[in-house]
Amino acid sequence: MPMRINIYRYDPDYDDQPYTLDYDVDPATAGPMLLDALLFIKANLDSSLSLRRSCREGVCGSDGMNINGRNGRACITPLSALAGSDECIQCGGCSSACPSFWWNPDKFVGPAGLLAAYRFIADSRDEAGVSRLEDLQDAYRLFRCRGIINCMAVCPRGLNPTAAIGAMKVWMLTRGRSG
Repeated sequence: MPMRINIYRYDPDYDDQPYTLDYDVDPATAGPMLLDALLFIKANLDSSLSLRRSCREGVCGSDGMNINGRNGRACITPLSALAGSDECIQCGGCSSACPSFWWNPDKFVGPAGLLAAYRFIADSRDEAGVSRLEDLQDAYRLFRCRGIINCMAVCPRGLNPTAAIGAMKVWMLTRGRSG
């Protein structure tokens, strides 16, 4: 399944101001790492793309860049870590770090469960998205999350359940429902 990569571009000789461009890349074709995807874009989609790289082993740091708002190295950043909710490994770290889960473990679905729900609700091919969202209309489901972000801090894959939960809250409130 292709993923969209948004790249910040600016050439002071031609551009008045910086802008971003989106590129759709299939990880199965490009390779498993962000550096692979960037090299694929350069070779196949946009030869004007310029980037530094050297060892491809995470040692030299020459491919350091801003990746989703954080400094990182493209050669050791798996595309799967950028892809989102379907990359959760169900380790339970997020639930263990969540105060809402501590106080209501028998009732609150928890960040991992809500992230899994988001995966289906956000998928435009899923015909049960509305009913799935309605299933989350309960005081101990979607709105029990207080946005503390402990879940994101402990996720070994760097996923952000809080952002997914926030998106579902917006969708639910837009539909006139709240918990």
